[in-house]
Amino acid sequence: MGRSTYYAAVGRPESKRAVENRRLKAKIGEVYEGSQKRYGSIKITHMLARQGIKASQGRVLRLMRGMGLRSIVRHKCQKRKRPAGEAERENKLKRQYFMRSAP
Repeated sequence: MGRSTYYAAVGRPESKRAVENRRLKAKIGEVYEGSQKRYGSIKITHMLARQGIKASQGRVLRLMRGMGLRSIVRHKCQKRKRPAGEAERENKLKRQYFMRSAP
């Protein structure tokens, strides 16, 4: 990078989007901590919309990734399938297969 380019970038004011992203990150952090780290980007987007802050779900997701925020995901338990009302079966092991009747 050239010297003039460096000093031009250092002296340049922050862009509108960068300022808005910084404010949005603060709001995202508040909602995230308020939800006890359970909300993901979709719910955080809805909560921000309730507060009157417009931001797309993709933008919230990108900013959350940049901040290192992840929601807590709990997997649903799968119920064990048990056979309903099994009928009694004949015990085949008690049969006497090798007993010969009289010759």
